[in-house]
Amino acid sequence: MLRLAIDLATKPLLPEEFTPGLNRETRRDLAPRLAWLLDNGRLPGELRELSDCIREDGNDGAHDGTLGREDAEDLMDFASAVNWRGYEVASGWPDLEYGGVGYITQIGNKSVAPPSTVKAVDDGAPRMTVAQEWAERKHIQGYAIRWRSIINQGDKYFCFLPGSIKYPMLGEQKLLLFDHDPSEIVATTCDGLVLHADDYGLAMRLYIDNRPVRRKALETVRSGERTALSVGVIMHGSEYKEIDGLRIRMVRSATLEEISLVPEGACRPAYCTLIDGEGARLLEDDANSLRVLKDGAARAFTNALREAQVALSHR
Repeated sequence: MLRLAIDLATKPLLPEEFTPGLNRETRRDLAPRLAWLLDNGRLPGELRELSDCIREDGNDGAHDGTLGREDAEDLMDFASAVNWRGYEVASGWPDLEYGGVGYITQIGNKSVAPPSTVKAVDDGAPRMTVAQEWAERKHIQGYAIRWRSIINQGDKYFCFLPGSIKYPMLGEQKLLLFDHDPSEIVATTCDGLVLHADDYGLAMRLYIDNRPVRRKALETVRSGERTALSVGVIMHGSEYKEIDGLRIRMVRSATLEEISLVPEGACRPAYCTLIDGEGARLLEDDANSLRVLKDGAARAFTNALREAQVALSHR
């Protein structure tokens, strides 16, 4: 399970286009993939020795059956630390220090007041905690579609190819909804919703303000109620391919109508999360720097670790 978590975290870090030295085995197998990512600067070099430990412990558990509960728990903690360390270094984030009850007390060399601190005001207006102010600067960001991912809806299968949705901000406005319900519009591409199609998928960002529907969107993502994305599209063309016994419709062109915040989407790599709006760059810049991609890899890794922890607790 832990090898699966690392597998999920590292696959999205590979470039999708043809790259010299990146062959089918490297894309498929964890050990050569880790080596390639380290050799090409996609993971920090300081993790090279640790990556050998992950592979060896994982092989012990898979082939010898000698990996005990204590070793598994140590490996879980180790894998989590490796992932987040690599993620923070690759993203250029400063070091974080956490207080004893879980809140951040220091970022780099700057101290941060705990959430219980209240901002002083002189005008008699209602006071707001630091935690509330921090929440005000949050945006929702993620991938609504990941290209080349097989999407299953009932007995039908689809695969959106790169370029199938071009220039999503042009033409008729696109909607952001809850669960594909048009009775409650969260945002549109004319008001608060930004979309960008890159080499990996259709990236999105929702700018949060004080409107109740936007606050509802923020809370539903923060609580974990809706952390997946789903799209409403009109697909053009009818090209099909047989892959592993499945008849899959290959979508080369589609008209996007809406994106929905949902508990679980048909495109499994599609996701949304909260980002800090303070000092945020343009969505296109975040996508080009692979930040949106890395956020998705971190989320998949964390979910896999959580599943592993649950499995261990039932042993």
